[in-house]
Amino acid sequence: MAKNLTALAVEKMKPGATRREAPDGLVTGLYLIVQTSGKMSWALRYRASGKSRKLTLGRWPALDLAKARKAARLELEKVAKGEDPAGAKKAQKVAAASGELSGESLFKDVVDAFIDRHVKPKRRPESQRQTVRMLKGKFATLNGRRLADIKREDVKKVIDGIVASKRGVTANRSLTVVSFFFSWCIQEELIEVSPASGVWRPHEEKPRERILDKNVDDEKADAVELRQVWRACDSLHHPYGAIVRLLILTGARRREIGGMKWAEIDFVNRVWTLPAERAKNGNTLELPLSNQAISILQSIPRINKAEYVFTLDGDSPVDSYFGAKQKLDKLLPDIKPWVLHDLRRSTASGMARIGVPLHVIEKCLNHASGSFSGIKGVYQRHKFKAEMKDAMTRWGAYVERQTGDASKAVAHEQPSELEAALAEIARLKKALEKAADRGRGGHAPPILDIASTAAISGAELASISA
Repeated sequence: MAKNLTALAVEKMKPGATRREAPDGLVTGLYLIVQTSGKMSWALRYRASGKSRKLTLGRWPALDLAKARKAARLELEKVAKGEDPAGAKKAQKVAAASGELSGESLFKDVVDAFIDRHVKPKRRPESQRQTVRMLKGKFATLNGRRLADIKREDVKKVIDGIVASKRGVTANRSLTVVSFFFSWCIQEELIEVSPASGVWRPHEEKPRERILDKNVDDEKADAVELRQVWRACDSLHHPYGAIVRLLILTGARRREIGGMKWAEIDFVNRVWTLPAERAKNGNTLELPLSNQAISILQSIPRINKAEYVFTLDGDSPVDSYFGAKQKLDKLLPDIKPWVLHDLRRSTASGMARIGVPLHVIEKCLNHASGSFSGIKGVYQRHKFKAEMKDAMTRWGAYVERQTGDASKAVAHEQPSELEAALAEIARLKKALEKAADRGRGGHAPPILDIASTAAISGAELASISA
């Protein structure tokens, strides 16, 4: 009779001249396979449909003795129910290679198919990002599970974990996403019942009503919170101060401002065109920009010809605001709790305060509800360009009066002119090096005069340095 393996015995196993298998006396069918190279792995031997079967469980030491025994017992429970784990695993590989899906497919493979077949073709970019983030992030613990094996308790365990981290709203969103995913699986005839069915939304959400200076109803009254938030932006690092101020001046969503591209801004006609693919409602917005918004945008140096207005690496847009918001909260301890999206609601309220009509506010905020929803919106083709321009001009002027410096650039939080110039020179230096490499390959390198091609002249650079 085989002896019970111990962790120490496994660790001291030595390779021989030939491959060998060491059985575990505690769990019937569990073997430690020792290769001549010294690599070791675990396998389970059992019988199914009258035939001997072998299932590889994993490699040691990632799968230690205790974990191997636990995994073997789980697989033997399936065998006892008449299942064939090794056959199912082989079917998974065949299905994955052919692109066919079934209940035997792994959760992660079905998620990939769902994203490719449904999410990418039919969802807006923001919705795509959220779906991918939820399924591949929050539910990553299910990746190695067969779709048909996932139960209600598995989904609930993930949701409960999110709630335990005090992220109730995220738990609700995660449940919504995974519920829709399993509904899609039912439609594709991969499963018959959704494991998310019967899992309740764990967090009671209340509509947000937070508005800065909510009780200020007179255009001439003091908007204290607006002024405090605006001025606190002076203490934020680039580019967050400018982003928060543009959120106030435009009423746009943070991802719309954070992902803003230089090509979207028409400085001549003073218009920002938010393309449909970046808008939450899928509608293009041509938003007139106030003097104050233009001033902020003009103050931002375009380093290395970056595509995005707000970027930390020159290649991708800003997409994380946690640190900046945390710093604002520390700077403004006396202000009632608020989130960045509350600025959009505050802008709408503030515009109404200065007499901008509701339908114009909705146009400025690219909002498809209220005055422009349903059949009325279908027949309402007037774009209100003049009214929108007047509204944004008046709002910018109001913000300037309330804050005292709305038209000023966020001076110290932006990269200095010297930093921008040095970055441009670094770019030109790389271009020269590439040209020199081409010259060594048989072509004479072009002669470039950095002083004439840089963003600023040598004399200007010297004056900045002084």
